[in-house]
Amino acid sequence: MADVDAAADLLERQFGGRVLAVMKHAIRGFGIALNENQARALSRHPLVAMVEADEELQLAVEPARGFDFATANPEPRRPMRKQALANNCPWAGSYFLCTYTDADPNWFWHLNRLDNQGYAYPSQRTYAYQSTGAGVRAYVVDSGVYGEHQEFDFPSSRVLSGANMTWDDEVADPILRDDEERPINRDATPADRPCGGWVTDPFRNSSHGTAVASALGGTNTGVAKNVTIVPVKVMTCDGWMPKLAVARGLDWIQADMATINAQDNAAGRTLTRAVVNMSIYFDPGFVRNATLDPYPQGQQVCEDGNGSYVNCLGAIEHEINELVRVDLTATPQRRGIPVVVSANNQNNGNCSTTPARMGYGGNYATTYRTITVGATMAHAQNNHVDQRWQCALTPEGCDVTNFPTELGSNYGVCVSMYAPGWNVRTAAGTGPSQYRPVGAGSSGTSFAAPQVAGAIARLFERQPLLTSVDVWNELLNRTAQRWTANNFDPSGNNTRLLYMSAFE
Repeated sequence: MADVDAAADLLERQFGGRVLAVMKHAIRGFGIALNENQARALSRHPLVAMVEADEELQLAVEPARGFDFATANPEPRRPMRKQALANNCPWAGSYFLCTYTDADPNWFWHLNRLDNQGYAYPSQRTYAYQSTGAGVRAYVVDSGVYGEHQEFDFPSSRVLSGANMTWDDEVADPILRDDEERPINRDATPADRPCGGWVTDPFRNSSHGTAVASALGGTNTGVAKNVTIVPVKVMTCDGWMPKLAVARGLDWIQADMATINAQDNAAGRTLTRAVVNMSIYFDPGFVRNATLDPYPQGQQVCEDGNGSYVNCLGAIEHEINELVRVDLTATPQRRGIPVVVSANNQNNGNCSTTPARMGYGGNYATTYRTITVGATMAHAQNNHVDQRWQCALTPEGCDVTNFPTELGSNYGVCVSMYAPGWNVRTAAGTGPSQYRPVGAGSSGTSFAAPQVAGAIARLFERQPLLTSVDVWNELLNRTAQRWTANNFDPSGNNTRLLYMSAFE
């Protein structure tokens, strides 16, 4: 049946329940509230390829010291050299050159690493570039982005209104048990505005998306300083991130880009390019809070076709594959949307979380791939050298009371490459000039991934005809140009560290 709406209506009438959402672009499917017997029966209908249960996903949250303090008591912006241009750094003859004069050498440590082919010296705190990501859209699938922050050039903000996928009470309830058991407050907060009374629980941190966006495209803190940020809010203000909301968000991205590209094609313009950042994950074995919520996650995830439930995330992984897919025979041509995801912070090489497991280099079967990003830090004894970020090696950046010291960047065959993920200076969502504290910064793979997304935005500005597969090859070629003495993967050989030349 070609009409997804008609199919959803037909199956709802046949099997009962109520349809919650319909998706038509990155996947052809719908969300529906059913009991287990109804779901099993539905899975055997010839129109249905798979049925999976809704669950809660997680932020790839950083276990850094002062994480909730950063939101509750954000540090005022420190003075830095005022630049004249919109991208905040002056032209130095061959490239824009940012020179950081703050006393803390770790403030813009991540940008200092990005354009450096060899050792990075604290006395040379600079970031040089020619491209800024201008004209490229960066979709931030997260908790929303505070569009009025100065990092996004407010009042002429580079943050668009985006989309909020949690406004519907039904869609925002990941457990899908009886409504009266856990009422959901209606969340109509726009994707580019903060939630009321920003929460401080690190598992429900509403400013996570703002920090991610600033690492990607902040005027001071970001890699691509003129990129257009499009927030896709999939996390409620009370901290829930249902799988259905994420699926709807990815579907919306595909529809949004199809509309823009059709307009470009009709006008004879080069197609607008985009990149997606997802610093979120699903862990089939994760139990959010067994005391407050006795319903364990990771059970009854999807129907395997043989009458049993298995752990999988078919819909979202299918959608990512569809976003990345290339079809140069289509009209307009589909060159694909690169999807960058965090490797997450369990300090293991299992590649068990998704979408991280879809990374280039991994064994997970898929036509296309995510770019899965691990996090690095300055070496504990020699800050000119990079090593894989681990909480135990940075006691000044970890709160061992709230976070176990064994946490750190994941590794393994699914990790495509690494980027700085320790003390990454990022915006806080509590005010237009608020930043996270320098001492703890923002550490973890959540903030390594958007730096790669920012680099992709810069590539697209210069080479808009690259396919999503070309983008990975371009990044891979650049990592080979950057010297590093360290292998970031304890179980293999991965020395791939993000690098972009000052002349591009």
